[in-house]
Amino acid sequence: IRVSQHGAGIAILSIRRVLVRATYAGVIRKKVSEIDASGFQFAAGHGRSLGAGSKTGTSFDVSKLVAEDGLIEIFSADTGHQPFRLNIHNLVLTDIGGSHSGFRIAARAERPPSEFWAEGRLGGFRSNSGKTAPVSGRYTVSHADLSVFGGISGVLSSAGTIGGTIGRIEWDGTAVVPDFEVAGTGHKVPLQSAYTLFVDTNDATTDLQKIRASFGHSTVLANGRVSQDSSARGKTLHLALKMEQGRIDDVLWLVSGQPRPGMT
Repeated sequence: IRVSQHGAGIAILSIRRVLVRATYAGVIRKKVSEIDASGFQFAAGHGRSLGAGSKTGTSFDVSKLVAEDGLIEIFSADTGHQPFRLNIHNLVLTDIGGSHSGFRIAARAERPPSEFWAEGRLGGFRSNSGKTAPVSGRYTVSHADLSVFGGISGVLSSAGTIGGTIGRIEWDGTAVVPDFEVAGTGHKVPLQSAYTLFVDTNDATTDLQKIRASFGHSTVLANGRVSQDSSARGKTLHLALKMEQGRIDDVLWLVSGQPRPGMT
């Protein structure tokens, strides 16, 4: 199966193998019990989706979709950027299009290399537009290698809850990096943080709220935004930081390669 959309953008879906389970009575009522797909690939350009444009043919209600061994690629408008890739181990959707659709996903991201797992519910697609449909659930991120970004290193683990709507997803969670290091210092420190993020799924603009990061005896509070750069190339981070009762030796130990902090 290969579905393509052209024009203002492009979205391509290809599937190696599909198994459809249904009864004769169900087909007459336009209902399918289960679809199993393996070896699928979905590629979409910046701001495009298969949901746009005209729709033709007959639609069916699907009770359950199981997809394995897949790849999702989201391409940036900037041709100089590598696409975001998510290797899907397993994806399960239930009661698709119903009032309380469920989802469960296990995947591996490439940047940073990490394992991602999430489960939850999507509500009210029939009574809401796609963007305003509520979403809820929980997630974990494990074995995230921060050294891919350069300048820092460490392995991050994170967990939290999902909320908001499909158009603006809220992520509340905590993260731990037991071996955080600024490159070249040789000093590994435990780093803990709590955060609230709001992600606009239309353009990936992300609002950072209630960021609280702790290392040593010091805590940093932060908030900000990641948004499209005015030059339309990449995104820019605007961040406001505040530290109260922080220790200068904690900061120096974090960024200096000296065996002892120069001040306390």
